[in-house]
Amino acid sequence: MVIDNRLNTGKIRMAYIVLLSISAFSIAYAMFEGYSFREHYLALAFAGLLILVYMFMHLKNLYYFYYNDEKSHIVIRYYYAHPFMRRYKTFQIKATELDKYEITTTLFGLQKYITLYAQTGKGTAKYPAVSISALSEKELMDLEKALNQNIQFNFKKKR
Repeated sequence: MVIDNRLNTGKIRMAYIVLLSISAFSIAYAMFEGYSFREHYLALAFAGLLILVYMFMHLKNLYYFYYNDEKSHIVIRYYYAHPFMRRYKTFQIKATELDKYEITTTLFGLQKYITLYAQTGKGTAKYPAVSISALSEKELMDLEKALNQNIQFNFKKKR
């Protein structure tokens, strides 16, 4: 199964750029037009509201997320959806080594993370937590279903 939220991530990146652009324009307009603060409080209030929305999106920790388990490995690729702060990361787990996964929520349910655990010859390996906040409910359910199928298959194979 392949789970890829590229379209959703593109919308998020565009929202970041639009919010930053409109906020910067509103603030610049209010400051450089030569009028007093009272005459342009609406532009500044609008810019403040946009900055708050931007900070909310930033707090959600939205990531591009790609999951593929169609071959002998589980491949996960991810990067931060913000247009300026990106580091592309990926990791692979042998499908037969997947032991369990853990989904955690933080910040009053705004942020969701998934952590994968693999059983290796030296013990249990814990992979880095990856933000899955940008996944839709359907994508999240599909991801859990695919991981549970892999884990059940591995459990049956060990018996």
